[in-house]
Amino acid sequence: MNVQLPEKLDAFVKEQVRNGRFASEQDVMAEALRALQARINEAESIEAIRQGIADIDAGRTVPLEEFKDEVRRTLGIKL
Repeated sequence: MNVQLPEKLDAFVKEQVRNGRFASEQDVMAEALRALQARINEAESIEAIRQGIADIDAGRTVPLEEFKDEVRRTLGIKL
């Protein structure tokens, strides 16, 4: 994959390699993409938590024992 970066970003990537922070430009890009992936995953987790809180606020819950029974059935746990 070839990527054309804006001049300022290209210079930044090269500087990271020149400073010895990364061994190669590919390593800089890989780290940048890992950071982006983590940020997206975090945003998705936060949204899921918000949805869960909204469900609780709206009364969309089940009693704990019912939930436990469902988990046991789903996982095939016999207690």
